[in-house]
Amino acid sequence: KEIKRKVHSLFTSICNIFRRNSIAVNVYQGEKDGVILHKNWGDDLNVYAVLSGKVIMAEYNTESGNTVKIEHGNGVISEYGSLESMSVLVGAEVSAGEVIGIIGNTGYSTGTHLCWKMSVNGEYVDPMSMIK
Repeated sequence: KEIKRKVHSLFTSICNIFRRNSIAVNVYQGEKDGVILHKNWGDDLNVYAVLSGKVIMAEYNTESGNTVKIEHGNGVISEYGSLESMSVLVGAEVSAGEVIGIIGNTGYSTGTHLCWKMSVNGEYVDPMSMIK
């Protein structure tokens, strides 16, 4: 519950920033449940950590492009894919709301966007369920 409250609070703040900057927020379902956030190139494209934690991955992946994963404790991991660039290194401790990269068009991608995923105990969950 505490994690859901923290994610909800920060996600609401981030979505408000996205809406002020005309970002379309689209949720896709399927094999890789996640949230796709689309943004026009040239606007503020910063990507923010949804919770505090430790960076466990910051690397290029053929499918998801430049990807950052952050371990938040209690089996919760957030993942941010298709980044243009990453501003954190593996092992870094990050705070909720800290910039971890820039939205991009890397990996299997057809346009500038952020792919945000959450997993709990190794199982992907719908990120929107973390904020409801």
